[in-house]
Amino acid sequence: LRQLEKLAYLGAYTYTFTKDSTTYEKEVQWYLFTTEEETTTLCKEEGFITSQWLPYEDAIEKVTHPKFIPFMEKAHFLIPNS
Repeated sequence: LRQLEKLAYLGAYTYTFTKDSTTYEKEVQWYLFTTEEETTTLCKEEGFITSQWLPYEDAIEKVTHPKFIPFMEKAHFLIPNS
């Protein structure tokens, strides 16, 4: 996505994971953006295998990390007419 407008900062989430006997700490910064673009590009280096635009209710059902839900709820609250 290239044509983005930042609407809000939603917060940060820090977690750790172990790969090949090494423990890593990762911090994810959450932002709410808007765009008119419909095509997405995956960041395969980060392990993503698919991407799609979903209505809020469908997106919440597909969340694989329950701790991400509060960020999605905050974004939903901030989106006009959502």
